Amino acid sequence: MIHRFFVWLAAADADILDSCPSERHRYHTTGAAVLVTSALAAISGMFALTTAVGLPPAWAAVGGLLWGLAVLSIDRMLIAGVARRPTARANLLAALPRLVLALLIGTVISTPLVLRVFQDEIDTQLEINHRAAQEAFAHDLAADQRFAEMPKLKERVATLQGVVDGAGGATVEDDPTVARLRAEYDRLSKAYEEADNAVVCEKEGRCGSRKVGAGPAYKEKVARRDRLATERRSAQAALATARTAAQQKLDESRAKAKASAGSELTAARAELDRLQGVRLREETDFSARLADDDGLLARIGALDDLRGRDSTLGAAYLALLLLITALEMLPVLAKLLVFLGPVTTYERIRELRETRDVQRVRTENMIVEEEERARVRAGVKGAAEKAEREMRAHVELHELLLERWRREQIELIEQDPTRYLVTDSVPVPGTPGHDVDAGGPVGNDDVRQGGAVWAPPSPRS
Repeated sequence: MIHRFFVWLAAADADILDSCPSERHRYHTTGAAVLVTSALAAISGMFALTTAVGLPPAWAAVGGLLWGLAVLSIDRMLIAGVARRPTARANLLAALPRLVLALLIGTVISTPLVLRVFQDEIDTQLEINHRAAQEAFAHDLAADQRFAEMPKLKERVATLQGVVDGAGGATVEDDPTVARLRAEYDRLSKAYEEADNAVVCEKEGRCGSRKVGAGPAYKEKVARRDRLATERRSAQAALATARTAAQQKLDESRAKAKASAGSELTAARAELDRLQGVRLREETDFSARLADDDGLLARIGALDDLRGRDSTLGAAYLALLLLITALEMLPVLAKLLVFLGPVTTYERIRELRETRDVQRVRTENMIVEEEERARVRAGVKGAAEKAEREMRAHVELHELLLERWRREQIELIEQDPTRYLVTDSVPVPGTPGHDVDAGGPVGNDDVRQGGAVWAPPSPRS
């Protein structure tokens, strides 16, 4: 059973191989190559459906099995279609299209298998490619003119929000009058403190006149200190008044600015939210596409990147690709190599059998044609004989009917002869009033009897 299965895969005739057992191993090997190639195709198809389409393993196995059967049928067709030609060049030209097709199928089969072998390296490269794509996308977004105003809008929204909330902005101390009066108050306070220190120092005799006690110099410095104290109190009162006026003015200004900033803040925040929404949607869409970018094409691209970066991996990839492709081309190559050599025993037997089959078919066709001609001749002869028999039968039938009618008339005459007699009103030849030359004779069927004529009725069928 296995022997015939491998022979069937090799597109050979098992009966002929039974006559030449020495040729069996060649066709067994060819059939095994077809079986191995179809098995690899089934596994490759399952990997491809799992990776590219995302089918569950059970459905992917069914699809891979169907793909393997399809490749098996194509390989068997390619082998069966290769026939020996008179010259080596003719054999090569006849096998070339089949070799090209086998090469294409081998490439298709080998790609998912190679991706599966280098799966870990490809996953790592995919992560690198995804990070690079993410960085490039972020750079493109940053350079996108649609979002160029977003930083300024954010700052403007923050500023306007601070104005609305009353935080930051101008203060009372920023008012020019308050600033001038505060500077004057600070100057007088500093001068007062210096004058007060001078009074204490003069009274203790450590500076000035160097005399202890309340002398003229001491009184002069006390007067100066008191004058500065008065000026400082006046400056402090003026500063308080200026601060009150500045605070009132600032409150009014803040109320107006808050109302204006509120309306401007709404428009700025709406525009900022719109731009942020557009950017977020684009980032989300890109992240979703990037998360799904692990299919067959992405893995092939990652493998190309690996081959360009790692020469060892590139050599391993090429070797594996050539191996699987060679397995697919092996059956056609084996058949071609046989045809480039001398004619084998199997081919001789097959040619003889085909010749006998052709002769048998020709003989059968000749017999069939001769039988058909004999049937035609027999049919023509039978038709003529049938027509002759039918004619004779019609003649006999008419004779029988005529005889029957004659007997019936005779019987009727015998029963009642008067019913066939004609009255004297019809002239009879030779009687007075009838001119033979003018009227003509009566027919032979007329019977004359003493002035009456007998006229027989017409026959009845």
